[in-house]
Amino acid sequence: MNVLKNVVIFMVLMSLVLVVSPTSSVFASAFENEGTSNSFDGQITKRINDRFAGLKNSDKVLPVDGGYVYGEAIEGDLINGDIKNSKSFNSSANVKSITVAKAKQIEFKNAKNDISIGTNSFLPQDKMTRFVNPPTKTWKLRWQDSTYISGGFGGTGWQYAGYLFYNEDALNGNTKQSWSVYGDSAQIGDISDLYSHTGVILYPNGKLNTIWPTSGIYLSFVSYNPKPGSGYMVKKYW
Repeated sequence: MNVLKNVVIFMVLMSLVLVVSPTSSVFASAFENEGTSNSFDGQITKRINDRFAGLKNSDKVLPVDGGYVYGEAIEGDLINGDIKNSKSFNSSANVKSITVAKAKQIEFKNAKNDISIGTNSFLPQDKMTRFVNPPTKTWKLRWQDSTYISGGFGGTGWQYAGYLFYNEDALNGNTKQSWSVYGDSAQIGDISDLYSHTGVILYPNGKLNTIWPTSGIYLSFVSYNPKPGSGYMVKKYW
């Protein structure tokens, strides 16, 4: 009789385990994931605000490959010292331009959608053009405040921007540009600096830094093991 009683008690306890354990596990998992994800909302928002630092929410930006253009800029290919295959972009005239406020909403949504689970954290990752070698594509910044805002970087080792940047009046001596980085530190430099990794080191503090090439007219960005979602802004200096 005692044996039968023990068997019945054991079966009841097993039933409770089967009913309670899955429910407890699901609730715990959901709570942990929600808490961890929400803890990144503020970081994502700050990073996105840093990305568009200096621009008003009402300003218009034009989505382009790898980022956004504010003002007027011309994309091209650097081939044997000449710019070929040029395409012009103007954020004030293009019907595809959107407000900075809308761009921030899109980037926040993208970052949330692209969240991936790390060892103990969620890492916001968004996509942009990046390379393991210095770039040959170019952006010519035309207006006084013409600006390019990159998408987010990721990856391991040295990661380069997809573009070289120069001012329209660079050949007249105006080679200065204003740069800022967000999410992680990086180097800004001319072509020789990119190859030797000896550019000016910038830190993600939301400040624009005036930089000019020591040789040539081009500047670009490189970062080592960039944090996911980090990137840069470059603006024509006036």
